[in-house]
Formats: sequence, C-alpha cells, structure tokens
Amino acid sequence: TMWLRVEEFVRSVAEHEEKSTADDDSSEVETWAITGPLWLPSSTLGKDKFQFSYEAIGSPPSLIHVPTHFFKIVVIVSQTA
Repeated sequence: TMWLRVEEFVRSVAEHEEKSTADDDSSEVETWAITGPLWLPSSTLGKDKFQFSYEAIGSPPSLIHVPTHFFKIVVIVSQTA
C-alpha cells in the first residue's frame, strides 16, 4: 500500500543521513517523523461551507472514527560543530 511505501522512504532517508554523517565526527543528524490522522471535509454544502462526512466503526457510544487521510512530515536536522 501507499502508506508502507512512505514508511520505507522515511526509513531510507534516515539511514542515508546516518551513513553520510557516520564518518564525520563533527556533525550530528536528527530525524523526526510526525504522523497523524486527517478528517477532510467534503464540499457538498457549497463554495464557502463544508460538511464533514466520514465513516465510524462500532455502535454508539463506542464509535471509532475512521480518518479520511493520513499525513506524514519528515524533518531532518543536520548540526555541524
């Protein structure tokens, strides 16, 4: 799936950065990966109004809301002494 490809990409970027700075004692690399769910609105109400519509699993009051999308942000910080 697409999510697994993103995870593999993040892992390969982090490994590449670690290898490229492993020989250089004066630099330090931090890799941050932030992930989370998104519930994006549909524009069924018009141009300036939105209605949120997404699935939920279970029965009230124990509903689990299913996100419409996920996001991933990757930040690589390289600090050179």
